[in-house]
Amino acid sequence: MAELVLTDREQKAMRALLAVEPVAGSPIPPRDFLENLAVLVPSDAVGAALAQNSGAVTDFREAPGGYRERFHNGERAHSKRPHYVGVMHWSRQPLAASSCQAILPDHKDGLAVGFRSGPDAVAQVFWDRRRKAFSARDLAVVDLLLPVLQRHLRQARAPHLPADLTVQERRVLMQVATGLSNAEVAAALFISPATVRKHLENAFRKLGVTSRLAAVVAFEGRQLTGAASDRAAKVARTT
Repeated sequence: MAELVLTDREQKAMRALLAVEPVAGSPIPPRDFLENLAVLVPSDAVGAALAQNSGAVTDFREAPGGYRERFHNGERAHSKRPHYVGVMHWSRQPLAASSCQAILPDHKDGLAVGFRSGPDAVAQVFWDRRRKAFSARDLAVVDLLLPVLQRHLRQARAPHLPADLTVQERRVLMQVATGLSNAEVAAALFISPATVRKHLENAFRKLGVTSRLAAVVAFEGRQLTGAASDRAAKVARTT
């Protein structure tokens, strides 16, 4: 990994990102969040998208607005394409880049970070560059940003949650929904397993449920059936 020293401007942008809380019910961060990402990883455009497993994009935001459409000859930026989980440096993965048209026409490179957002969707942040490829330093910055991005992109859609469900209780439920144990949730959120249990007890009471599986169903606003049955079983038995 490249040695990483942030400038004063970059430190200010990082502090701003750390201060922003996820938007309840949406994994797409606000525009000022994207603009701060562009300070830390300079690019011609930066954006975020939420895509279903089918590839259909259901939510999309970029800065500057309309940038991608200008390079797709009028094609909408949210047409159906695969959206990948993890860090994707597209110039280093040309086959994958070609499959989802990740590098825009007349552009040199693209970069993306994707996370599961519930069982049926992927939320992804992307950067586009016209003239030069992303460097080892850019990738080091992205690596530093991963926990911040995870907080926002894994925010599950839950439009009817109790108003008094705290941010930390939501974060714990988001981690539980992926099948993590209490110990794993504690490690991911830098809190103790006892604190995780307390947050879950409070969330159960507010949601009117008595089990982890019921809490996840209420939190995600869906039934965990069919293709999600394996995940449901894992959530139900994990403590």
